[in-house]
Amino acid sequence: MTDGKIPQWKLGQPKDFYSNFVHKRQPVVIQGKLEDLDFVTKNWSNVDYLRETAGDASVKVEPMHKEKKRYGTDVERVDTTFGAFLDSLREEKEEYDYLTTQYSDDEDDMDSEDDDEDNEEKEDGQDNEIKNGTFPQPVRALLRDEVPMRPEMMGNLVLQQMNIWLGKTKAGTSSGLHHDFHDNLYILLKGRKRFVLYPPSAVYHLDTYGKPKKIHPNGLINEADEIRADGLVERDAAALKVQALEEQMDKLEESGEKKGLDKVQKEYGDAVERLMKYQAADFGELGEDDFDEVSSEEESDPEDLKDQVLRDAPNKKRKAEEDLSGSKPSKTAKAGAEDDEDSDANDDDSDAELLEALERAQNGQRDDFDDDEDVSDLEEAFANAQGEDSAFPTEPLSFSQVSTQDLHSHLGLTSTQKTSAALEKAGKPYIVELKAGDMLYLPTSWFHEVTSFSDEKSEDNVHIALNYWFHPPDAQKPEFEKPYADATLWKFMEEKVKGAYEGLIADKED
Repeated sequence: MTDGKIPQWKLGQPKDFYSNFVHKRQPVVIQGKLEDLDFVTKNWSNVDYLRETAGDASVKVEPMHKEKKRYGTDVERVDTTFGAFLDSLREEKEEYDYLTTQYSDDEDDMDSEDDDEDNEEKEDGQDNEIKNGTFPQPVRALLRDEVPMRPEMMGNLVLQQMNIWLGKTKAGTSSGLHHDFHDNLYILLKGRKRFVLYPPSAVYHLDTYGKPKKIHPNGLINEADEIRADGLVERDAAALKVQALEEQMDKLEESGEKKGLDKVQKEYGDAVERLMKYQAADFGELGEDDFDEVSSEEESDPEDLKDQVLRDAPNKKRKAEEDLSGSKPSKTAKAGAEDDEDSDANDDDSDAELLEALERAQNGQRDDFDDDEDVSDLEEAFANAQGEDSAFPTEPLSFSQVSTQDLHSHLGLTSTQKTSAALEKAGKPYIVELKAGDMLYLPTSWFHEVTSFSDEKSEDNVHIALNYWFHPPDAQKPEFEKPYADATLWKFMEEKVKGAYEGLIADKED
């Protein structure tokens, strides 16, 4: 519940911001000018600069739903270039496409500057995924040293993604009422926006397409049992933890530092054992030898991080156990592998694939599936997470089925007013008006409906925003330096994101 009036915070110390708002999971309007965003506010609000700098970048834009008259629906997005999209906004028409969230999968079938055949080195699958997923186009083309990977005030939260939101409207267009899975720092660069905000607890009254299984203490709404409070799928977190500890061991061994090595090796062995439980679920109790039979062709083809770790984990576990015990442990016996010739480390029906499908469902990416088999996987993932009787919805799971018209009417934002019993139970929301230069911090899973208005005083008559999504903090104590319970994993992820950012900046300087 809210009192209907959102807090305002004048720029101060990042630690104060963390303790007063991030840790307390409290939305806030931020007043003042962030010095480290000065370049962004001056240049990314300029359409000519955007076109000149990133016009060739491949993007997907979203048409408005013809009946619902809003964005954030199942309407298939359109492939184009950023420059062509900006040019389309010059045309006189009733409805315009909208540049919204860009997913890393969007770039698989697109030509971009990153696919240049003249590149002498190829990044491995994980680094490429982090680069594309965290800094999608057109952000990647716009990155400069003057653009911060993370504004200083956000402290030690790990970046999940940067996005540009750009559109044009005459009378105001709606995003639909929904929640996101990450903490959000929203910077309005041009135009104006009105946010309607409900807390995560309102999920039980807002009739979302996905059924909430639980709400984590940090507010994250969980639509599948496998999602942790920091937003990671349990199985993916296990794979990442193995790799993080492996890297930590390698650094200790290279430095010759023995202090602490035994502890890390023990933790590593425990982490691999945990990961192997997911192997058993994925591969039908296959033994260690089965994972060594992956073909050299598969090994040479960069795979997703979690698949790499799954293939390597048994050998790494033996190495860790040898280091600890000084002897070579006996091999795990095969369990049913000979009876199942179809078992394979890349089985399309594995839990990993289904969880990936569920993540796409949460993000509303059903339109990216190309064949019936992929759609079948998606529907199976949804049924596994939500219950066998649950039919897969056409809309993203995090969206409310309350229409924009009913929401606005209930809140008195339209000339026609009609009270909604469900919205009455949801409580009194914050209604926040932002103008160019304003910022909003929104913790994970806070529901928001955003109505965007163009800057009618400017020649291009558009609205532009930049947002930073961060992995939600889940540490029980308000520690600014360590916002995550799994400090080892998130230090590892921070280094990966930072490496991707610095690599992109270095490429621009060459």
